Amino acid sequence: MIQNDITDIFLALMVAIFGLIALTLSCFRLKSKDYSLLSFGIFALLYGIRGVVEIQSIQAAANGREIIFPYIISFITYLIPIPFFVFIIQIFGKGRYNFFLWALRSFIVFAVIGIFWDILQSRPSTLHSFSRILVIFWVGVLIINVLKPVAPRTREQNRLLIGLFIFLLFVINANLVGLNILLWQWNREEFGFIILLVCLGYVAAHRFFENEKKLYAVEQEMAIAREIQSRILPLTMPSIEGLDSVARYIPMSAVAGDFYDYLVKDNQICILLADVSGHGVGAALIGSMLKVAFASQEPHMSDPARVLVGINRTLHGRIDGNFVTACCIYIDAEKGSGEYAGAGHPPSLLCRKNEVEIVELVNEGIILGPFPDAIYKNRSLSFKTDDRILLYTDGVTEATNRSDEFFGDQRLKHFVGAHANLSAGQFLNALFEHLYAWSGRASSKTLDDDLTAIVIDIGFNPSN
Repeated sequence: MIQNDITDIFLALMVAIFGLIALTLSCFRLKSKDYSLLSFGIFALLYGIRGVVEIQSIQAAANGREIIFPYIISFITYLIPIPFFVFIIQIFGKGRYNFFLWALRSFIVFAVIGIFWDILQSRPSTLHSFSRILVIFWVGVLIINVLKPVAPRTREQNRLLIGLFIFLLFVINANLVGLNILLWQWNREEFGFIILLVCLGYVAAHRFFENEKKLYAVEQEMAIAREIQSRILPLTMPSIEGLDSVARYIPMSAVAGDFYDYLVKDNQICILLADVSGHGVGAALIGSMLKVAFASQEPHMSDPARVLVGINRTLHGRIDGNFVTACCIYIDAEKGSGEYAGAGHPPSLLCRKNEVEIVELVNEGIILGPFPDAIYKNRSLSFKTDDRILLYTDGVTEATNRSDEFFGDQRLKHFVGAHANLSAGQFLNALFEHLYAWSGRASSKTLDDDLTAIVIDIGFNPSN
């Protein structure tokens, strides 16, 4: 008996296999917001399974378990319009007046009611007549919408329309036959579905590979940005007698928005730490502009406020709505003095180990970029042996734990004081390990923002 239905079995299995292939391919892009391949796969798989269990010879071979097949057919009939309209929304949008979205919502509600009612009545297909009416109505709405689209149709939409109209004619015929409205009983909806399947497969595959091309192009851009960044960030901090300076940074993405650099003259150093709004390629390009702008301020390295003014004028009008926060510190290792200025940046910390005191280097300057005439002020500093300076970006204090609680300024100050006995490099390693442990994430996972910190110890022999 199965031999008589071999053609129907083959067609149904082929549809189900197509669905499984589409689902498998969609698993490679779970983070993508394009659900066309996923919805297409679910739709085809459900259609194929229903086609198999509808075959009488398959039910006869179930050896007493055929009672479950009508329920499978009924539940799938209620559910199958849902992935179909998800796919339609992915391809054609929400439709005029959001009709496609309303169709999806109505089928979700109807599927829940239909399945619940079948179970309550202990009888399958109790609401199939209403289901047929609902399908005919929304199919009519679908046809009107695609014939009079809100926006001009794309090439892939036109390809899909060919198979869609053929399939919808078969669907309308099948539902009208089921309602005994037509005179004939001919119903081969699966033929229309095969035609639609070919068109859907083309569109889904086309979208998948187009997205792959776009992702590849993005990856190439990111590789270029990584190369740019690898060239603009210093490999090491300089060796200066009487100072031990160490920097650490961990990008949130492949390309960080944080930037740091230094200028050196004799036993004097000027360090800039900046945080560019955003991440990725744009942030890396602004970082390269920062490097050039900072380098041009070498004659004024002893005046951090003037350095920030010069950088701000360079950036203004060139960073397209972005902005930069920054802090700049100048240290004369021979004199034990320095100057500090900030531009909308978190306050750096001065830890006086011998006096068990931690001083916040609060700045009053505004962010760099948007305001051409911004003014910045210096704060004079006097250092003692064993003083420690910590510069950092907001990724440190704004790291969150599983309760979405910020690490915060107070925890950072407490950590700085509690670990003052560590060397500069050991301190930064301990700080980053503590941030990961506090956030509840493995060290191989990125945090919510770029992490950058620089420690300068006064009176230590250089240990770079």
